[in-house]
Amino acid sequence: MRKYRLLSLVVLPAAAGLVLLQPLAGSAQSGPTLVSNSQANMIAPAARLKGYVDNFPRNKQNEPAIARDPLTGAFVAGSNDEIDEDLCGTNPSWDPSLNNSVTCHFDPLVGSTGVYFSADGVHWTQPTYSSNLDGNGPNPIHTLPGYDTVGLVSNGDPAISFGPTLLPNGTFSRTAMTAYFGNLAFQRQLPSLTNGGALFAISRSYDDGQTWVPPVVANGPGSTAGTFNDKDHVHADASPASPFYGNVYGCYSLFPGSPLFSRELNDRIMFVRSTDGGATYSKPVFLSPDYNNNAVGGRQDCNIQSGPDGTVYVFWDDSINKVPSMVVAVSHDGGQTFTKRITVAAFNPVAFPLPNALFREFSYPTGAVDPRSGQVYDVWPTETNGHAQIALATSVDRGQSWKVLSAVGVNESAGDDVFFPAIDVSPNGTVVVSYNALRQTGVAPAYTAAGQPGSDFTTPGQPFGPGAVAQDTYAAVSTDHGLSFSAIRASTTSGDPDGASANNLTDQFIGDYTTVAATDHAAYPIWTDERNAAPCTPVDQYRAGQIAKSNPDLSCRNFGNTDIFTALVTY
Repeated sequence: MRKYRLLSLVVLPAAAGLVLLQPLAGSAQSGPTLVSNSQANMIAPAARLKGYVDNFPRNKQNEPAIARDPLTGAFVAGSNDEIDEDLCGTNPSWDPSLNNSVTCHFDPLVGSTGVYFSADGVHWTQPTYSSNLDGNGPNPIHTLPGYDTVGLVSNGDPAISFGPTLLPNGTFSRTAMTAYFGNLAFQRQLPSLTNGGALFAISRSYDDGQTWVPPVVANGPGSTAGTFNDKDHVHADASPASPFYGNVYGCYSLFPGSPLFSRELNDRIMFVRSTDGGATYSKPVFLSPDYNNNAVGGRQDCNIQSGPDGTVYVFWDDSINKVPSMVVAVSHDGGQTFTKRITVAAFNPVAFPLPNALFREFSYPTGAVDPRSGQVYDVWPTETNGHAQIALATSVDRGQSWKVLSAVGVNESAGDDVFFPAIDVSPNGTVVVSYNALRQTGVAPAYTAAGQPGSDFTTPGQPFGPGAVAQDTYAAVSTDHGLSFSAIRASTTSGDPDGASANNLTDQFIGDYTTVAATDHAAYPIWTDERNAAPCTPVDQYRAGQIAKSNPDLSCRNFGNTDIFTALVTY
């Protein structure tokens, strides 16, 4: 990678990383209730190097995903997790041109896709596995395992879905589920963005995330220089009535031009499917028109869902005659063929960056389907009346036509900017939307960004600074098919994005998205949280162009310490 009054709450003693809350005796029970916050990722080990007071970027996690096994009730989550990375200013022997004294680099032999599992969505474990990627024997890792065995390095952008397990007789189980975990990966011999492209790899677990089968590359046998795959998503058809029960679907954005991410690229939305339990995937096909971005605008951020009848929906944000639009392509034959893109709605891209902040955020779609009725939902951030708000659209005719409903949350009326929405629909049709909300604190920003090289914001002048804004996560619940919502703050403590950072230190960074899982009586939003992160004055001064870049690990405790938090919200 957003006016409902909270119930009176009292904090109870809890284990580290878990905050439990309980309504006061006699208080009314109406609407959603916040029960707890939990930290999913483990605390990164201390630096233990002379002169070091911090452990950035090992303490950095973002872009979480979560999914629930519908049979066991267990959860699997993931994130971009740098817990195994090198500390700032240490060794990049693989690239002697880097300035070791200030570089907070990504090691091409270190995986960065974190995985966590939980039996109840409240108590989480980040497991330790082993890897031999560097060729020096097994080393402990805390990211998705098995990549070393196929010559790959995991590289984040997690997406998770549960589907039925393929049985030896070729049918799909009605009593066991497989977790499918999609993410980006680099070939070990092509580890950098400049030398080769990213692959779309999917791992499988048959025991709710405790162990994993080595990943399968889902987008073909390899990647060539000048291509890059990004913003992947995975979805498994787990609807018992679906004629395509057990199918696994994947999508991603393909950037085939060079230089990477150039605005002249003819980027495409790509789609693959598996009918054998994720062992193999079809040849990728593109769902979006192959247009030049300069001529009509770009496309990005795909999301896949399926209905109870097996209908497949692939959402993405596109540009139609240079009008930003949310679109969907629909398949009625298990992903073999698709309709042309169907416009869900035009939208106004949200401000980039938001006022008094220096992190990136985008207008991307997230879809969901009612598992009973087949009603389809799509949410995204849009700029309205000078603020980022959440738009919700719905379709009752399998995606052929769409109606945009009123705003989802309650923060819009309070002047907050809301972003990173996620949506899920429970088995009984309860609609849950989670989102982040950025609140202006009234503290004057202490700095103005200089637009340092490598920044997402190359135009100087953006105000930012410690304490200028505060971020929280909310959950909104609807029992009338999205016509009205009751929202509650899901985070127990606000965070300061100024304590978060990109590895090159030029910007704040909290990822690009969040997700949520819903049951009939509870929601489990997951998000990037900055409550344990502290701003760093030398880094802010560098972002403002006042001083040269320096190693934050030598001067700032808890800088960059973003974590993955989940909440239990009941209703």
